Amino acid sequence: MKHEYDVSILTPYHNEPLALLERNLSSVAHNIMNMNKRTGNTVYSVQQIVVVDFWDDNMARWVGPLNDKYEHVTLLAHSKNKGLPAARNTGLKLAKGEYIMLLDTDDCFTIDRISVQLDFMKKHDLDHCYGGYVELHGDKPPYPRGAEIIPPEFNRQYLLDLNNICYCGSNCFKREIVNHIGGFDEKLTGLGAEDLEFWIRLSGHTNKIKCMPRILYRLGITSRNMTAKYLKGGQFKKAYDYIKTKHNLK
Repeated sequence: MKHEYDVSILTPYHNEPLALLERNLSSVAHNIMNMNKRTGNTVYSVQQIVVVDFWDDNMARWVGPLNDKYEHVTLLAHSKNKGLPAARNTGLKLAKGEYIMLLDTDDCFTIDRISVQLDFMKKHDLDHCYGGYVELHGDKPPYPRGAEIIPPEFNRQYLLDLNNICYCGSNCFKREIVNHIGGFDEKLTGLGAEDLEFWIRLSGHTNKIKCMPRILYRLGITSRNMTAKYLKGGQFKKAYDYIKTKHNLK
């Protein structure tokens, strides 16, 4: 199958501080610029799809100019708020890359992330690859650094035990996998763990999965952090109960 891009990056956006979205888009743009400067190495073509989950006049005024500023960005919008899984699925439907990366609004790529990870995947003939992150704290600069986390080498049992070692912003997988397993489960909207459920299905489809033992992205720890919100509100327990039932887990 011929793909228009080497990689499509999916970024859902819903009312996060605009500075975080610009940090996100800029990190991808710098990856592209660095690839174009390198000689003797593969230059990968990049599409970043920003899905605005509910578009209004404010979104047009704030987000529209960023779409014009960054050539690699394709901007899409929902006419009403549908939630994170639906926003990712909208991006998946329009993704034209051979590979898919996830990058939430408050996260950003480390320098050379795209080329380093795609080189690694091609070298090892992988369908799915993930790695580590470093924390960045706050909604606006200077974004103090926090902990650095490298996950363990892949073992599907970790996922079946509901331990999400495939940290969201570090993931890259082949687009063709979606044709076999489907997109993100929209029944988990507002509960979280939609990425964990997706990795469970993905790992049941292929064993060509490997951890890249290096920092691949910067995880934003912000006032709107969904993980903290869901932990405090008890949504994750509901999500895990649903996943256990869906996948017949103990």
